[in-house]
Amino acid sequence: MRLHPLFNLTHAIISICLFGSIVHAQVPELINYQGRVAVSGTNFTGTGQFKFALVDGGSFNIPVTWTASATATASNGSIKQVNIIDGGSGYVATPTVTINDSNGSGAQAVAAVSGGVVTGITVITSGSNYSDAPSVAIDAPPAATPVITFNTFWSNDGTSSGGSEPTGSVTLAVNKGIYSVLLGDSTQPNMNSLPAAVFTNSDVRLRVWFDDGVHGSQLLSPDQRIAAVGYAMMASSAQTVPDGSITSAKLASGVIGSSQLAAGAVSGAQSVTGTAQTATANTSYVVSGTGTATIILPTSANVGDVVQISGASAGWCVPVSYLNWSAVACSQPWVAVASSADGTRLVAAASIGQIYTSTDSGATWTARESSRYWTAVASSSDGTKLVAAASIGQIYTSTDSGVTWIARDSSRSWTAVASSADGSKLVAAVSGGQIYTSTDSGVTWTARATSLSWQAVASSADGSKLVAAAYNDLIYTSTDSGVTWTARATSHHWGGLASSSDGTKLVATEGTGGGAGGQIYTSTDSGVTWIARESIQEKAAVASSSDGSKLVAAVYYDRIYTSADSGVTWTAPACPQNCFAVASSSDGSKLVAAVNGGYIYLNGNCFRGAQGTTATFQYAGNGQWVRMVQAP
Repeated sequence: MRLHPLFNLTHAIISICLFGSIVHAQVPELINYQGRVAVSGTNFTGTGQFKFALVDGGSFNIPVTWTASATATASNGSIKQVNIIDGGSGYVATPTVTINDSNGSGAQAVAAVSGGVVTGITVITSGSNYSDAPSVAIDAPPAATPVITFNTFWSNDGTSSGGSEPTGSVTLAVNKGIYSVLLGDSTQPNMNSLPAAVFTNSDVRLRVWFDDGVHGSQLLSPDQRIAAVGYAMMASSAQTVPDGSITSAKLASGVIGSSQLAAGAVSGAQSVTGTAQTATANTSYVVSGTGTATIILPTSANVGDVVQISGASAGWCVPVSYLNWSAVACSQPWVAVASSADGTRLVAAASIGQIYTSTDSGATWTARESSRYWTAVASSSDGTKLVAAASIGQIYTSTDSGVTWIARDSSRSWTAVASSADGSKLVAAVSGGQIYTSTDSGVTWTARATSLSWQAVASSADGSKLVAAAYNDLIYTSTDSGVTWTARATSHHWGGLASSSDGTKLVATEGTGGGAGGQIYTSTDSGVTWIARESIQEKAAVASSSDGSKLVAAVYYDRIYTSADSGVTWTAPACPQNCFAVASSSDGSKLVAAVNGGYIYLNGNCFRGAQGTTATFQYAGNGQWVRMVQAP
């Protein structure tokens, strides 16, 4: 999903409207949506054509590709047949087959492809003077294109499927960028009623298209997550009280306290002049003292209750013992994250999107670079030197914490990158290609190892000890910065790797795909031997503290697992699910995880906000608060 450069969806407010008679089946259920749209940076005024759809967060997949292999049989100097050893995966066209021999020449063969696999090779010309065992080279398949699929639960005219644009549009007046619509109001042309059953789905998002009459219909991004307002439809009772039937005169003085307020209703702001404040649910606090104020959230509240915090004259801090994992940034198809050693400088990449950076431990984020098929990011320990890889593009480096980027090397199917602590030594992997290393912060690169379906790489702090994992193959280690490699472990569908700073403690994950099962493995001797640890649902992204004692694994389609004993035992606390990437500070106290099609989540000692920032935290139940995030 991409945001057209001419259009910008800058703000959205969603509320629920339940108008009704006594019988619930006759209640028209509506969602009041208010948004703001700008054209070329200017708030639009006039009549606009809008289209709406309720969709899920989407599922993300990068198809696995690898190169086919074969052997040739010669007799009396002529090629008689070519036998396939491995048909490969990901072929969309017939690859070129080359038969190589030091003496022979003239042989030609043609491959047949079905379902992305090389299924047969036919000898067209036998050639002459070939040895008994010539080699066969088959062209690699093209770089895999990431695929995101969506489900449509509802659209304004009922024509959307798979998240596609509806056919009919709704005409709305826009004044200084602001427009408002009742979703589900069937009295409007091209607007279907909105069934409450839509909200039996756990993840529902509003997708909007806008046409200003000049530039055509464009998708506004990102999709807006529907929270409690939509799900209130499911909780409406069969009997309803007519609108306006309860007046203030019917309420006794003092009967309404904070526990009787609607979830999310916030009282007037209270000034915080000291260094600590115990918060009350549904209350707004303004830090007006001279130093950072610690705001302690309530240990219990009603689900949906909120606390709002603003830093007027100083910053603020919310201890994570109340937050656990706190959502930050906006919803994107996140695929990679990296952290500085102290956890203050973060970088995240969205597939089919931009790179985002933060210099305040994730409190605020800035979009960087252009929209590409990003697959991986890595950071120096101080967060100033960054490297990012695109699956259909080049390697990109930055020496100013992501403000500016320079394209490096050639366009390849890059899958993974890792960096030494000082950012000078880099290693990158190509799916269906080689491993590449750099000793000058990415300016020049040298091809290493052999061509495999490389999935992950990791580096020691000094860049001398490297580890790489290939899909449906082995783990490989290097002790000379990638010049030579040694095969380790056994063949698995390896997916994630992480290393301690000295390169002795390693963690790796494998999974068979589709949630069919996998395992976490650890090594304490730089990859010479490996021990199977926790069983998991699928392969996972992993990160390690500098000493290798604290590990974190973000299991695809499942939970986040953590270990405090170098991977011997693991726990899976309440936390964000469906994470595709995870990173850790050097001491393992600050973690960042990214959900593909969702938010970025933080877990650290304290969630902080600088002077001038405002944040709202909402109670999610089970003693946990989450930061409410609004699209920028």
